[in-house]
Amino acid sequence: MHIRTRKLVLAGLTACALAAAGALPAYASSPTWGYDSTPKDPTTGALDFSGWTQVSAPATGQALGSLTFSDATTTYTVTAYVPGTEESGPGLEGLNANVIMNDTTGDSNTYTYSLGSGGTSPTFLILPDVNALCIVAGTDNYYTMAQAGNLAVAHTVTLGDCNVTTLLTTVLYSEVLDISDTGQLIHTVTVTNINPDQTAVVPMTVLALLDTQLNGDDDVPIIAGPDGSAYMEDSLIHIDLKLLSGNIFGAGDWAATVDTYADVLTATAGDILASPADDVDTAVVRGQQADLMWNQSMTLSYSESFPLTTAAPKTETVIDSGGTVATAGGAGGLVGLLLVGLGLATLVVRRVRV
Repeated sequence: MHIRTRKLVLAGLTACALAAAGALPAYASSPTWGYDSTPKDPTTGALDFSGWTQVSAPATGQALGSLTFSDATTTYTVTAYVPGTEESGPGLEGLNANVIMNDTTGDSNTYTYSLGSGGTSPTFLILPDVNALCIVAGTDNYYTMAQAGNLAVAHTVTLGDCNVTTLLTTVLYSEVLDISDTGQLIHTVTVTNINPDQTAVVPMTVLALLDTQLNGDDDVPIIAGPDGSAYMEDSLIHIDLKLLSGNIFGAGDWAATVDTYADVLTATAGDILASPADDVDTAVVRGQQADLMWNQSMTLSYSESFPLTTAAPKTETVIDSGGTVATAGGAGGLVGLLLVGLGLATLVVRRVRV
């Protein structure tokens, strides 16, 4: 059994990062799917996922749902699974156990460690003087919702102090993964301060780590794209990475401290941000920081996507009422997505990958 330890060093954004990001907005809810991410009942921590289908007894590796769609040349099926548990330690495993099947060629594409298990791609919630938060028993739930052209999967929990009888820290957490027929996989993480002390303003940092492994290549290079984006690719697929709402985005070594990660936001397109040439196990991190009053939420949103090919424009002859002949056609192009971020340092979190 091979065991690796990752030491994750976290803290505050640099001054230039905060200046670049500007004042952080007071996020109240996510518009995705129209669900309200603020708590309906601060005592029970219930979120409003009415209308969604709750997954009964979800197990590691269980398929949560699939979406099949086609572009001009290819049919794809994207399947979301309950993430694996190859790693021990603090943090919640994000909804990163996703498989992109090219039904036309028969190629199965994965972009996280252990061929897409997602078990080493956690999301960390960092609070001052709190080394880790644990799931409050009975609050760990998965939900799904399907609409035309979309599949959404949600993971919700209540987090509190570990190994205590009376909770001093309480946070609502949800992640919604929205898979669409545009080739986008959009993650929306929402955290809400429901501390027993309703007068306290709590600084929170959310960090979503993606342990990249593209189709078995654990050292796949992470390359800067245009406009603060990044991507990874091989002969089978191109995966774009983007930060949609947040102020932290970096690329580096999975086993290294986050403050060593390259800043994707300020990188020049074409820069190799992390690669096997640097003897690293590549990864990316995306995050958000904000000070939350009681019952206030903040949202981190980011995506992975792969480009689709549109049909070639079709030219047709149009004759108007005056007998004028003209041509009309359609536009073609690629659909893709991509990112933002920064450097960190204080609290030390250790996780172990087996």
